[in-house]
Amino acid sequence: MLPLYAPLITPFTDQENVDLDMMSRNLEKYEALPLTGYLVNGSSGEADMLSQSERVALVERVSKLSRRPVLAGIVASSVVEAKRQIDSHEDLRIESFLIRTPGYYGGQFDQVDFFHQLADYSRRPIMIYQIPQYTGIKLTGDQLSRIAEHPNVVGIKDSLGDLSLLNEVSWPARFHYFLGASALIQPGVAAGVAGGILALANVVPDHCRKLLDFSVRPDKAEQARQLQQQLIPLNRALGGSRGFGLAGLKEACRLMGFEVGRLRSPLKPIPSGGTEQLQALLERLPNLQ
Repeated sequence: MLPLYAPLITPFTDQENVDLDMMSRNLEKYEALPLTGYLVNGSSGEADMLSQSERVALVERVSKLSRRPVLAGIVASSVVEAKRQIDSHEDLRIESFLIRTPGYYGGQFDQVDFFHQLADYSRRPIMIYQIPQYTGIKLTGDQLSRIAEHPNVVGIKDSLGDLSLLNEVSWPARFHYFLGASALIQPGVAAGVAGGILALANVVPDHCRKLLDFSVRPDKAEQARQLQQQLIPLNRALGGSRGFGLAGLKEACRLMGFEVGRLRSPLKPIPSGGTEQLQALLERLPNLQ
């Protein structure tokens, strides 16, 4: 069974404070769903909108309440700050760090050196987080090959939106390529991905799980193709470029019974009519029973 991680949303109170109690109640529901583990402080969790103390508090809460694997996001532009964030997780139960490519100064960064320094420093394994639509940085195949040579770099969450790098790079056998784009689950599995860390798994984890399971079975190829196509409209509506983005993701989670609170300013709320559109898309999904 291929692993499926949910990059958890971060609930906020009306005063825009992190609500750990909401997170706990959501986690109780997720524990009954077919997920392998959780990513805390990813893009879906508004990690850029959080202080480091808030990020650590979220990881601590999730890692204490669940025995499933927990990935902790690191959001830093400098090696020094990334090391500080790694240190702040010293006493917490986590499986590995998911470290986003630094992007503010673009081509002035040595991305290979950034990841190698952190891999040398961290006592826990690290994974690369590539999301160029937000960072503006797309790592080349050569850069990824060199980063992946380090024995403490064990994987990547690639949210690039295509599978070009999966086949371009000769990944080490110990390296795990996790898909970050829900629209590519079926072709990704066919190409050899190790699993998914998917925002859509916050909303419809059962459907994501079923699609992964169908996709590994040749006798279920047609069912996998159909389910992939059925999920695309919802996935597109939750996208950050042409869809409702984080506002849509949180609203879809709310419609599925989770507690989400509000977005942290200045993120925009879902526009008028957005809730009805999402409800209609959710109602069109196939019943898996």
